[in-house]
Amino acid sequence: AETRYTWRIDGVDAAQTALLRQRFDDLSTLNANDGSAANAAQLDRRGREDADLLQTLLRGEGYYDARVTTRVEPGAKPLVVLQAEPGTLYRFNGVTLGGIAAADDKAQTLRDAFGVKAEDPVNADAIVAGEARLKTSIGQEGFPFADVGEPQIVVDHATKTATLDLAVAPGAARRFGQVVALPGNRVFDTKHVQEIARFDPGDLYDAASLDDLRRA
Repeated sequence: AETRYTWRIDGVDAAQTALLRQRFDDLSTLNANDGSAANAAQLDRRGREDADLLQTLLRGEGYYDARVTTRVEPGAKPLVVLQAEPGTLYRFNGVTLGGIAAADDKAQTLRDAFGVKAEDPVNADAIVAGEARLKTSIGQEGFPFADVGEPQIVVDHATKTATLDLAVAPGAARRFGQVVALPGNRVFDTKHVQEIARFDPGDLYDAASLDDLRRA
């Protein structure tokens, strides 16, 4: 027989962030069908799907030992309970930006831009945000041909820690040269383009300044 149900999550108070809860609510099968009638088999399937979802989200926050079980408490309106055991929050015991030293006096600026460091939680969102900041900063510090690799994370379950290695090849620093208008451009000549540019020949390359010029 089908009946309406309710559901709740237990055990995540210490681990739950607003973003984790938002993502769960957006992707949850139980939540998507909340208010609709379901039979016992459907409740079991939805509960197991959401348990897998919650475990994946907890791992993304750094809880690599997270376990989530389900149970259905019977009644006129069955209650589906997701019981979470987040476990220990894993932290980095080493973060290496291999090759960053080639940026010379800009190396520390780039490390600071990445931001992820030893003792930080192994948080997937923090790593993605750090990559974005690093790529932006490296383009603003004079390295137009820099290459940033994919982060390599090795998790050690015995010590509840992880290491992160990110290969960075800054390439040589570059400076802006003379502005040259494209042949056949009858709208903007070289002099006008140089006037509206926010950089002068000899200035250190800055991707943001170049983007501003393209939008001008």
